[in-house]
Amino acid sequence: STGKPAKADPTSWRWACGLPMVIQPAAGRGVTEAEIVEQLTYPVEYLRSLGYNVTVGEPVKYQRNAATSSTVGQVIVAVTKSRNEQPGLEGQAAYAHTNTSGRDALAATILVDANPKTGDLAGDILLHELGHVLGLGHKAGTVMDVSWDAPTRFDAAEVAAVDCR
Repeated sequence: STGKPAKADPTSWRWACGLPMVIQPAAGRGVTEAEIVEQLTYPVEYLRSLGYNVTVGEPVKYQRNAATSSTVGQVIVAVTKSRNEQPGLEGQAAYAHTNTSGRDALAATILVDANPKTGDLAGDILLHELGHVLGLGHKAGTVMDVSWDAPTRFDAAEVAAVDCR
């Protein structure tokens, strides 16, 4: 370590720190709402530790070809084990769509297929996609790595870029 503070990674936008985030599960084929809620435990607690007002709200109906949410503060986590149901999932396991206004994120929809290696939904995949909602891009060696074998948290620079404490 150089003793210098971590330089914040640039973000193209970020979730407004004062904007509550209500995450609503939408269970598609092969997944239950309870599974989604269980896997949201770690990401929700992690984001709370960074100062975000995050809650898991009531489930919403899963929709094929889900559009990005337009309700301010809402993050829909749509999970399916049938990748071809959602545009954006072709050739990848997860994707985050975010509505923004200026430099602030207002609402988002996260589309997730099961982990291609294990067949399971995992909290680190959800945290990775929530990182995109916060404005982070891909970064090797962190949870924002495109590898599913990455660590399960943001590095110091990523934390500095999205910290709301």
